[in-house]
Amino acid sequence: MIKEDMNMKFKALFHFAVLAAFLSLGITANAQNPYRVSDSEVQKLINRLDHDTDNFKGEMGHALDRSHFNGTKREDKIKDFISDFETATDKLHDHFSKHSSAAGDVQDVLLKARAVNRFMKAHDMGTKANTFWSIVRGELDQLAGYYNVTIWDWTIEDPWPVEP
Repeated sequence: MIKEDMNMKFKALFHFAVLAAFLSLGITANAQNPYRVSDSEVQKLINRLDHDTDNFKGEMGHALDRSHFNGTKREDKIKDFISDFETATDKLHDHFSKHSSAAGDVQDVLLKARAVNRFMKAHDMGTKANTFWSIVRGELDQLAGYYNVTIWDWTIEDPWPVEP
């Protein structure tokens, strides 16, 4: 009887140890690869995002020059928001290429994008700029999904006001 109890305790302990080992492997794998698609798919998305962000920034420069914002401090502030966003996407691209990107890089990109989005929602900057932003927004939503950023929401207020 005592031998049976010891045998059952040993089996339970063994099963617990195996389960703990599998769980720790899963946590480690998730930390190393937080997304659920292949590295090449994430790389393609980040490359597109980097390219499309550059296109958006260029078009917004032209759109702002044709707008009532031209030559104002508000134009400078808006360009700063866009540059901050572009810098964050460049950093993500660089880190991913060096295999050192993290969810923090993605969250930084999304946070910077939120300020740009708020401006784009409040002001019609023309068809081309709006189209470029729509493309970038779609890629950002996809990126948030890849990195499992569950708190991502375009409607949350920014810590930085768009209006100077």
